[in-house]
Amino acid sequence: MRTLCSILLAATFGVTVLVFSHHSSQSQTFQDQEGVEAWLPIPYPRTPDTGDGQVVITDAELALLMDEAKSAGADGVDMQADWWIIEPQDNSYRWSYTDRFVQFAEARGLKVGFQITAAPPFARQSGGDYGMWDPPRTATELGYWHDFIFDLVSRYGTRVFRYEMWNEPDHPTFWKPERSPAEYAALMREGYLAAKAANPSVRVTCCALSGNDIGFLEAVYAETGKYADAEANDNYFDELSVHPYSFAGSTQVAPDDPEHTFQGVFGLVNSNFWGYRKMRDILVDHGDSHKKIYIGEFGYSTKPSWTPPITDEQRAVWLKKAFEIANQSSGYLSGLEWYSYYSDTGRGFNIFDLATDQKTLTFKALAEVAGGPTSGSVETLTFSPSADVRVYQLRPDTNYGRFATLIADGGTGIKKRSYLKFAVSGLNGRQVRSAFLRVFVRDGGGSNDGPGVRLAGNTWSEKGVTWNNRPDLKSGMVADQGSVPGGAWVNFDVTSLVRQDGTVTLAVAPTSTDGIYMSSREDANKPNLVVTVGS
Repeated sequence: MRTLCSILLAATFGVTVLVFSHHSSQSQTFQDQEGVEAWLPIPYPRTPDTGDGQVVITDAELALLMDEAKSAGADGVDMQADWWIIEPQDNSYRWSYTDRFVQFAEARGLKVGFQITAAPPFARQSGGDYGMWDPPRTATELGYWHDFIFDLVSRYGTRVFRYEMWNEPDHPTFWKPERSPAEYAALMREGYLAAKAANPSVRVTCCALSGNDIGFLEAVYAETGKYADAEANDNYFDELSVHPYSFAGSTQVAPDDPEHTFQGVFGLVNSNFWGYRKMRDILVDHGDSHKKIYIGEFGYSTKPSWTPPITDEQRAVWLKKAFEIANQSSGYLSGLEWYSYYSDTGRGFNIFDLATDQKTLTFKALAEVAGGPTSGSVETLTFSPSADVRVYQLRPDTNYGRFATLIADGGTGIKKRSYLKFAVSGLNGRQVRSAFLRVFVRDGGGSNDGPGVRLAGNTWSEKGVTWNNRPDLKSGMVADQGSVPGGAWVNFDVTSLVRQDGTVTLAVAPTSTDGIYMSSREDANKPNLVVTVGS
């Protein structure tokens, strides 16, 4: 969990608070948009094989968290992608940790963000073992980091909207044993170069700063500027992330409170929500006006701890005010993640209770500003196919119903198409918010130009259908895929094809001569249809 004692408290740093008035002389190069995206964090979606003693989140619980995030109008969900869990040993991966998070989010039309943190033992300890917040710093350790980022981005590519490099390197909790802009710049550079080598189109996000740490960001710029290839690589980041919690000393204050700035270890630190504008000024000063800012954490506590609490009623009002302020800067703000959603049970930042499905007033306020429904509920239903089969043009009278592989291939004279039949029930006239066909693409079975899906007739049987008696197609193509990786789940958005209870046949049909090989219901990785409905 991202420890929120990382808030920039003057008392913690032993500094004197200074108060100034803010103005920005920098012109903006972005056009205003309708509003900033709303994001929610779902950290630590543990599976039994992670083996770290943390509470395991079941598929049902993860589905509920995703569904409620969607119902609140969230555009995306963010997770802490712990390196030590994904790669506990050099070049030995546990992809289940991130695979299912991406799959569940995609099935609900949610964007995905990875905050990549927490080094494994083999990639740290150069100056002693300070635990998972001991970052890679030697050339050998940074080489491990480079390889990990390359493999991670190679697997997920642009399916992940942002790859955020570490968490709050300017805070002593998260960079051991001593904070260092030079060390962070080296980590940022290696991560950026690795990510872009794997996929030049991905978004690499810098810093995730604790508060609006003006001094630290300036120091990082100074350090990255020492590398000869900094200018050619856009200073090694595409987007800046900040955590602009709003404090005056140790007191939580409104998002529009007058300015609170103090002297930190590396220079001035602003502790206002709206202080992200100061960070924007720094980007502009360094020729990075084209880069957006992501508010990667912001929220308030309703329980007493290291800060006096506020009420949930007050928090709901301040959430609306924060989005109102952010929307005024939507031309250069890429999103606002409200912290926390459900995980921070001990310190009062939660706005949703996983155990009781109870929504706070703050959750309902988020739904109001983010465009989600303010009443009613959502439910996710998962259906396994009652029948699935592939048919083959070259062998038009052969039935392949007993095989564990489904194929879609558009090769001349050798076309293959696959059909999946589902008995959809339980919609009961409710609105279908989303429907996704999920199939597992076998290792080595991917495609550079994947298939799409069409609705088909239902008068066929798994053991009787062939190419010659295959069912007619009933719709146009939807969810046409581009590049499809092997050894991974793929989600086809079939919302337009699934509207009510009844039998549904979906045909996975090729759109190119490049084939794709998928697991059938006879395999361990069975396909399924995930339908989210709401009142």
